[in-house]
Amino acid sequence: MKMPHFITATFLLFTMKGHVVEVGAGKQTVINKVSHGEYESKMKMFINQVKGTIQETIHEVILPKGIENQGTGNELVKFNHKNFATANQHTLRMSVTGASQVTVYQVASDGKEVELGTESLDNGHHWVGVHLNKHPSEELVVRISCGSGCKIADPKLNSFSHVTVHSGGRTLRTEDRSCAPNVTAKTTTCCKQKADVDLRAVEGLPQNIEGPTWLQFAYCIGGCPINFNYASEHARLRHLVERKYHLPNMDQDPCLPTKMNSIKVLRVNEQRTALEIVEWKNVTAHSCACY
Repeated sequence: MKMPHFITATFLLFTMKGHVVEVGAGKQTVINKVSHGEYESKMKMFINQVKGTIQETIHEVILPKGIENQGTGNELVKFNHKNFATANQHTLRMSVTGASQVTVYQVASDGKEVELGTESLDNGHHWVGVHLNKHPSEELVVRISCGSGCKIADPKLNSFSHVTVHSGGRTLRTEDRSCAPNVTAKTTTCCKQKADVDLRAVEGLPQNIEGPTWLQFAYCIGGCPINFNYASEHARLRHLVERKYHLPNMDQDPCLPTKMNSIKVLRVNEQRTALEIVEWKNVTAHSCACY
């Protein structure tokens, strides 16, 4: 089975890092020209489309608790929310007028700053957005630098939290079962493992993804003992024949997806003026079996 480039890149990342991947994005290109109206309209459409799926998401818009140095072109914007530590994604959006360049920094509790992104502008009016790194406390501070004479208005923090969709108490089929906690490929029979992946940290993916910037990626691991969860009669017979005759070039049966889930993402169009909802097909495993 040939794996899509998306899956291959993601798999390599969490194979090296472990089951939970939380990587800061580092410097990024600041998205501009996508208005608040366009952003909020497409985001609402996206949230509605993923409701009840593996991507179900809660979207909250958080207004600033306070702004320091307002009107100086070097403003500190403070947000406060109890769910900052558990949210999957934070995206800051604002209006910038009269600036040739804007740079956004995230300020840690000890005062240290991380530059998130910078963008050259043409001194006109722009809508600017940048993804923030995950934050451990209830207060989040960003510094926005755009030079003297510029005006920053309407800063809003968009917070996104993944909703776990439960099975509702129904009995899962063997091929649908998830792996037990803390197992490895060598210590479990064929099952579905999950990893929280920061898409911004995965090299080889498109750079125009607006959201979600995270993915709960499901993949298949584990051994295939005799008569366990075969995907087909061919797989069962192949397994038995290999055990009996040790035929050349017939490896042990791998644990692979029997069904895949597609996901939806919001991306910025080429003109960087609008958002588009696109579907990535067959990205994450839905169920696993022995082949």
